[in-house]
Amino acid sequence: MSTDKPTSPSFAKEDVRTLRLAIAASQFNPELANQLLKSSCRSLMAAGVPKGNIGVIRVPGANELPYVIHQLSQEAWSGLMAIGVVVAGQTQHHHLIGNTITDAFQRTVIESKTPVINGVIVTENREQAAARCHPEIGRGPEFASALLSMAILHEKSAFSPKSLLQGSNERN
Repeated sequence: MSTDKPTSPSFAKEDVRTLRLAIAASQFNPELANQLLKSSCRSLMAAGVPKGNIGVIRVPGANELPYVIHQLSQEAWSGLMAIGVVVAGQTQHHHLIGNTITDAFQRTVIESKTPVINGVIVTENREQAAARCHPEIGRGPEFASALLSMAILHEKSAFSPKSLLQGSNERN
């Protein structure tokens, strides 16, 4: 497992105060998924997102996440995140779930033009999953940081020629 951490961007409070973020979280492997959800929400609020601007919906398992993420993408959210923990059993089913939901999230991003962060951890065993959900290495804050970055880009219409050309002048 990589313990590398992406550099944490700093977010201006005025950029995040108006974001409307939705998180769909699996109820399967509840102690691990709940840790990811809590650490993600704490990170979002620590960055300045008001608690009332973070919507959370729970689903039975990771396989149900794409449906909910797709439905959420039809509304006016700044960004979406899916959270879940899929641990290998005696078959390769966990790979099927991981690949299928990733493909579905990507289709939703392309179709809806709404950022979706895939915060579903797929591991070979419970120890790997616990390490990724534990606060020391926890991926929740990383997922939250990615959600903030993409939601801000989305809200600022950062992909227009005018926006990109102005940004390139600032870099020169």
